[in-house]
Amino acid sequence: MVLSYVRKTDRGKYGEKSLQAALDAVKDGMSLKRASVQFGISRPVLRRHRDGKVRHPGESRLGNYSMVFSEELERQLVDRIKVMERSMYGLTTLDVRRIAYELAVKLNVKHGFNPETKMAGKEWLRSFMKRNEDLSISSPEATNISRAVGFNRKPQHLAQESVKQRLRKSSPHLHTKTNWKTSRK
Repeated sequence: MVLSYVRKTDRGKYGEKSLQAALDAVKDGMSLKRASVQFGISRPVLRRHRDGKVRHPGESRLGNYSMVFSEELERQLVDRIKVMERSMYGLTTLDVRRIAYELAVKLNVKHGFNPETKMAGKEWLRSFMKRNEDLSISSPEATNISRAVGFNRKPQHLAQESVKQRLRKSSPHLHTKTNWKTSRK
């Protein structure tokens, strides 16, 4: 898929609803010619869909490319990314590409991602971001401990105490008082 595709024809502009309505009308006894004029769809297209000579009868699909994930799976991926961002775990574009690859492999979804790098492609990421404009992925920045504590729901002084307690547990030798005068003897 090219970076900035510009549509050059009106092919397939009638939409799936019009196509389905025309096929239903033909099933009810309307002629192909009359249905094509009334719904604005060419006769050969109606004939192919009526006879089942297309991959997806009743659907208006152009081209050979399709989305890797369904809309529901993609929405779940977006929600997961938002949860990670809210919990102060920023994701880079590489992280999102890796997560997409792992999701496709785990769910056995047909994909064209690179198995050597175990990542989705840059074009997939670009189109994913274009479809989900409410998502913003950038390189994560370091957050000050006091600012991170401010994101917590519990009162700030309790959160700071728990941080200090965790630091004492992880490195007790830093917080013990040493009497330097007696230790030099």
